[in-house]
Formats: sequence, C-alpha cells, structure tokens
Amino acid sequence: MTSQDHRDGLIYKQVVGDGVQAAQDTVSFLADLKRARECLIFMQAERDPTRLSIFWDTAVVSYARVFNKGVRSPFPRDDILSNLSAASRQLHQTILVERDKHVAHSVNWQEQSFLAYTLTDPESTGRREFVDVLSISMRRMPQTSAVATGFIQLVDELIEIFSAEVERCAKEIKDQLKSMPLDVLYAGKPLTVQGGATDPMRPRRRQN
Repeated sequence: MTSQDHRDGLIYKQVVGDGVQAAQDTVSFLADLKRARECLIFMQAERDPTRLSIFWDTAVVSYARVFNKGVRSPFPRDDILSNLSAASRQLHQTILVERDKHVAHSVNWQEQSFLAYTLTDPESTGRREFVDVLSISMRRMPQTSAVATGFIQLVDELIEIFSAEVERCAKEIKDQLKSMPLDVLYAGKPLTVQGGATDPMRPRRRQN
C-alpha cells in the first residue's frame, strides 16, 4: 500500500518506526509458516509423487526462510526453539538439513543423473544386441504423505508463538495510536510510533 489509501469508507495510513518494522517482519515470518502448513495439509490428501514432491519442497523452503539470516529483523531463535517440544526441536534440525542437503543446495548420492546404454537380455530374448543410449535421473522425494504429520505439529507450535507476538505488537501500537489526538492521526505523513517488537519475543515456556 501507499502511505495512505482510501477504500470502503476507511482511510488506511502507514505507521513506521523500528518497532513497527520488527512487527511487520514478524507478520512476514508468520506468513511463511502458514504457507508451509498449507502445503503440508495438501500433502496429506495427495498421492501423486510429483505433486507430493512439489508440496514438500515448498513447505521446506517456506519453513527455512523463517530461520535464514537476511534483511528481516532478527529474533531470538534459540529462545523460541527452546520452547518447542523435544520432538519438534529435533524435527526442526532435520528440516533445515533437508533444505540444505536435498531441496535447495547440494546434489548428493540420492539425487544423480547419469548416462547408460541398453542391451537386449539374452536370457529373455535369445538375442545379444546393442539397443540405445539414454539418460537416467534419480530424485529424492517423500515416499508418502505421512511425513507431513509431524512437520505440521512443529509448524503449529511456531505459529502459536509468532501469533502471540503479532498480537502483542499490534496491541502496543494500537494503544499508542489511540492516545494521540485525531488531528495527528488524520495528518498526511506516516506516523512514527515507538511500540511494536522493540522488546525480545518472550514465548510461554513449554513443559516437555
């Protein structure tokens, strides 16, 4: 959106500030997690190997984006991961390895392409002949939709944590804006506020 939009009888005005940017990035992390979850849900009803692979790869990459270092605001990853269940913490590491070794980066022994030639089989055909040269590609992919189940539980735990943070940030920003005069709120330029994700995320401690 622009700094100010008019739609459906409402005026949408942008707010800015360091805390606001961190809050916006938290919403972005949450969107990645929800995208991963949608793909995993699709996997549970899918049987086609190619579509399973597409949903799986998208889920893994979307999930890993949350934990990649980049332009979005940092968050206390170790604190958040410590509040996951033991099974989810272990799966988290497995998913990141999956992303690095199989989905986004390396080609390994499970994912190879090579050339081969074919001959007739004397035992079944009674002939010995050269037939052709061909290429063969091997691609690692999830065997069944069952692999999605544990992954969904991990994503759900993180969605709960990030959703709580988004709600906290939104409340702080809302309280600050409501305390301002209407003339200030209606002024043309984007408002700078100090609320939002200025404090570290403090997820509720999970009992394992």
